[in-house]
Amino acid sequence: MNIMKNFKKLNLVVATLAVAAAVAPVSAFADTKVDDTHRDGTATINFQGQNGKITLDQVPDFDFSTHDLGELLSNGLKFTTNGDKSIKVTNLTGSNDPYTVTAQANELKQGDTVLPVQSFLFNAQNGNKNSFDGLITGAGDQDIYKQSKTVATGDKNANGTLESGTTSANMTLSANNVKNGSYKGDINYTLTSGPAASAQ
Repeated sequence: MNIMKNFKKLNLVVATLAVAAAVAPVSAFADTKVDDTHRDGTATINFQGQNGKITLDQVPDFDFSTHDLGELLSNGLKFTTNGDKSIKVTNLTGSNDPYTVTAQANELKQGDTVLPVQSFLFNAQNGNKNSFDGLITGAGDQDIYKQSKTVATGDKNANGTLESGTTSANMTLSANNVKNGSYKGDINYTLTSGPAASAQ
């Protein structure tokens, strides 16, 4: 009787091991023998970009400095300056979608007085490529005064954090009827990705 019980227990153990072996996963990345003293293994990692974000991280400001009103007669109505920053975008979507950055310069005001601006030309140089040859391409001489224009474009490989090159602006006044004081205006930057960016 005892022998029968032990035999049943042994069969149960063997059956359990057989089932466990049947369901145990087999590695799809087995190492490879090179020779008796060398083998090659693998390293794998998987990224999913569905929850990744694309963000506009920094944009330039433009300070045209201080000028004497007498310069409007001797030097003309055009003023040039460099931006204090590049355009920086972080793209963690993992997609092949391009993106664009547009800019629009609004009226420069001192209280209720509006500076007579004729044009505001935005310039951005190309940035450095990433390891996939993706980059942000800058646009030249885009008149963004009271209108939205594309000033930078990230191509389909512009993944990760990238920057444009240096930025600059040329502002031209329409007349010399300017009052003393400081004038300030906003520049609205907008990042667009996906099909909408491709259409721009």
